[in-house]
Amino acid sequence: MYQYFPSKDDLLLACFYEWLWDFETEYRGDAGEADPFQRLLRVALTLTDRLCASPRLAEAMIRPYLYADGTAAIQADLVRQQTVRIFVGSVDEGNAAAMEIGAAEILSDVWMSNVAAFAQRRIDARELSERLVRTVGLFKR
Repeated sequence: MYQYFPSKDDLLLACFYEWLWDFETEYRGDAGEADPFQRLLRVALTLTDRLCASPRLAEAMIRPYLYADGTAAIQADLVRQQTVRIFVGSVDEGNAAAMEIGAAEILSDVWMSNVAAFAQRRIDARELSERLVRTVGLFKR
C-alpha cells in the first residue's frame, strides 16, 4: 500500500475523493427545479444523508481531511475541489458565475466542518441538515 500512498491519510483521502466522485457521477437531482438554491440544498442534503448513513465512514473520511499535512494536504485539497464541483454543478451546469462558485466554496467549508462535528458526535444528522438549510438560506438574501 505504501508504494502507492505515502500514508494512511493519503489513502483515506483518496477514498474520500473517489466516494465524492462516485456521488457526482451517480446523483441525478431534480433538473425541473427552477430555484438554483433549492437544487443546491437538495444536493447538499443528499450528500449528507449518504455519508451520515455510515457514521464510521464519515469519521474515517473527515479526520484525515481536517488534519492533512504534507502530501495528504494535496489530497485534501482535491477532496475540497471535488465537493465544490458537486455544489457548483447543482446550481449551474454551464459556466458558473463567480458568485455561484463562491457560494459553493462556502457551502463546501460549512459542510466539511459540520460533517466533522457529526463524526465527533457533537451534533446529530438532523442538526447537520438544519445548519445546511440555514446556510443555503443565507445565499438567497
